[in-house]
Amino acid sequence: MLNFRKRGFTLIELLVVIAIIAILAAILFPVFQSVRENARRTACLSNMKQIGTAITIYSQDYDELIVPSQNGSSGVNLVSWPSMIQQYIKNADVFVCPDGSDKAQAADSTQVAASTKLYLGTTSAVGASGGDGSDTVRSLVPRLSYSRNLIPTTNGGAWDAIIANRVCNNGKTYPGFVNYTTNLKSGWVGIGTTTARSLADVVDPAGTIHIVDGQAGFAPPGIPFGSSMRGLQQDVRTDMFNDATFSKVAGRHRGGFVILWGDGHSSYKKWGSTNPCMWTIQDDQCN
Repeated sequence: MLNFRKRGFTLIELLVVIAIIAILAAILFPVFQSVRENARRTACLSNMKQIGTAITIYSQDYDELIVPSQNGSSGVNLVSWPSMIQQYIKNADVFVCPDGSDKAQAADSTQVAASTKLYLGTTSAVGASGGDGSDTVRSLVPRLSYSRNLIPTTNGGAWDAIIANRVCNNGKTYPGFVNYTTNLKSGWVGIGTTTARSLADVVDPAGTIHIVDGQAGFAPPGIPFGSSMRGLQQDVRTDMFNDATFSKVAGRHRGGFVILWGDGHSSYKKWGSTNPCMWTIQDDQCN
């Protein structure tokens, strides 16, 4: 009779198989991570598109007036722009980026020079403030991770960095681009951040940034910060500069951010690549 001897794997063979698996994992895991991030970015682009549609419908209902930053002052009368357009969306999750986080985290040092300052990917209801900065009585958006371009013409040092000829992250300065007397520039507001503008005021909607991925300064428990998340009110709060502020553009999608442009289309842009013309509704030129 033939004598068959069972033979197992040798140690060398096992080590070779383990090494091959490790190599494949090292190759495939980054690919899977990239696929997941691309899916989140696509979802974020879809969110922006829905928000843009809601803003357009709002303007049609209000004689082509663009939704203001807020309606009313402090107290139960205050309603921020996300809650004002929520009736056209019917889904509060649209205002939350899939890459946003409710947990405090260190700011990206490539985007904010003061890397020890904490930021949030989303804002939630805190104290008397809803997630979008509305009073909790009237807030319809409990979590928010997007910010509007609400740089006013004059209030609050809106264009101090550009006027001082500071070098932007794209390596350029823009002398004479704006001043506070004869050459007024603004985002989607007027003198103050609550001033409503008309669609006719926007010279180049397709080239004007309206809403972006945002981040807000971390606030201790009981201190509302949704009002900071809802709007970018100075040039230093954009991606043109690395200042740490109460609200700022967030490059959380692999070093870039999703944009809703004034005409309603959305796209992706690398952090630090914008220029002042993209943040103004007026007719202007940037080299």
